[in-house]
Amino acid sequence: MGAAATEAYTGDAVGIAPTSEGVHLRSGFQKLAGTVTDQGLILISTVAPARDLRLTASAFGRGNSLNVLSLRGTVTSDDATARFIRPALTEEYSVSVDGVRQDFILDTRPAGDGELLVHLALQGAVATQGLEGTVLTMDGSGRELAYGRLLVTDAIGQQLMAVMDVVDEHEIVIRVHDASATYPIRIDPTFSDANWVSMNSGLPGANGLVQAIAIDSNGDLYIGGTFTFVGNVPANQIAKWDGTSWSALGVGVAWGVQPGTVSSLLANGTDIYVGGTFTTAGGITVNHIAKWDGANWSALGSGLNGQQALAMAWMGSELIVGGGFLSAGGVANTSRLAKWNGTTWSSLGVGTTDSNVQALLVDGTDLYVAGGFTTLVGFPANRIAKWDGSTWSSLGTGMNGQVLSLAKNGTDLYAGGGFTTAGGT
Repeated sequence: MGAAATEAYTGDAVGIAPTSEGVHLRSGFQKLAGTVTDQGLILISTVAPARDLRLTASAFGRGNSLNVLSLRGTVTSDDATARFIRPALTEEYSVSVDGVRQDFILDTRPAGDGELLVHLALQGAVATQGLEGTVLTMDGSGRELAYGRLLVTDAIGQQLMAVMDVVDEHEIVIRVHDASATYPIRIDPTFSDANWVSMNSGLPGANGLVQAIAIDSNGDLYIGGTFTFVGNVPANQIAKWDGTSWSALGVGVAWGVQPGTVSSLLANGTDIYVGGTFTTAGGITVNHIAKWDGANWSALGSGLNGQQALAMAWMGSELIVGGGFLSAGGVANTSRLAKWNGTTWSSLGVGTTDSNVQALLVDGTDLYVAGGFTTLVGFPANRIAKWDGSTWSSLGTGMNGQVLSLAKNGTDLYAGGGFTTAGGT
C-alpha cells in the first residue's frame, strides 16, 4: 500500500531536498524528519521532543574479521534518493508514507566464510528486539520507532535470508546468508512509527508486506508475507479472509525465534501449501514448506534444506517446488527444483540449477521453469527451460536477466522480469 499511496500523494509532507547541511528528508505521515550529512543520517521526531537519533553502519565482514568503516563520507542526492557514500558501502535513504527507508549497499563480497555481518551503531535511542525487527525507544521522549521490514536482495533480484539482532542497547547486527548471492547486494530496512498499520479502503490492511495470495475451493482468500497483524487480528505471516473477517492459521510460521516469511502459496481444494523462509509452522518443524488442511499444519517430509521455496505448481498429482533451497528431503539432484508426490521428494531428471528458480508454469504435460539460472541439468538454459515429463529443453537462447513471472495464452508463453533481451531480441 505504501508505494501506491506515496505515488498518488501530491502534498509536501513526503520528500527530500538539498540543504546547506546536506539533504533534508520529510516523512510527515510518520512524524519524522531527517538530515543526511557527511556523518550519515540524523533522524528527528517532529512530535514529542527527543534527542536526535543516529543509526549508521559501523563495520561489516564475517565472524571476527570485520572491516571498520570511516565515520565520514560523501553526500549526494537526486529527486528521490539521498546517499552517504563510503568506500565499499553506500547508505541510501528515501521516504514514503510508510517511513524513512535506509538501504545498505555492498558492492563486493567480503572475504572469508560464514554469514555476512553488518554492524550498526545507534545513538540517541535504546534498541530492543521486537517481534519483527527492532524497536528504537528515543531518548528524552520515550517515543518508539519500528526499524524493520528487512528485505535483502542481490544483483539478480534474488531474495536472501536475513535477520536483525540486537547486540546491546546501542548496537544492532544484520546477518545475511549470502552464499548464493551475486554482488552487489542491497539490505533494506525502514524506520516508521511503532504503532503504524497500513491503511486500506477495502480489506483491513496488514502491517507488513503481502508477497503471496491463494484462493481455495471454498472461495476463501489466503495471504502470506512478512506481517504479524491483519486488521486487528494477530497472524504470523499468513492469514485467511472468508469474505467477512480475517483469521490466523494457528500460530503461523516462524524462523527459529525470528518471524518467518511466506513467499509462495498454492491451493489444492481446501489444502493450502505454503513456501518461504521458515523452520516451523504451527509449532512443528517443517523447513521452508508446509501444508495447512483447514485445521492443522503438517510437514512435507523433512522439508527443504537451505533457502526458501519461491514458486509452486501442480503437475498432475505432483507438487513442483522451485526456489533457493539446496535439497528437498535430503534427496540428490533436488537443488532449487524438486517434486513431492504426497509421500516422498524426488528430482526432475538429473543435475541442478546454478541460481534460484523464481517462477513455474504447467501447461498440460509441459512444465516451464524460470529464474536466475544459466544452466539446468547440465546444459545451457538462460533463465528459462521446459520439462516434458522426461527430458529438458531450452527455449532458444533465453534471456539476459532474471525471469520473475510466467503466463500462458493459447500457444503463447509470456515472461516478465529483469531482462532486456529474449532470444537475442
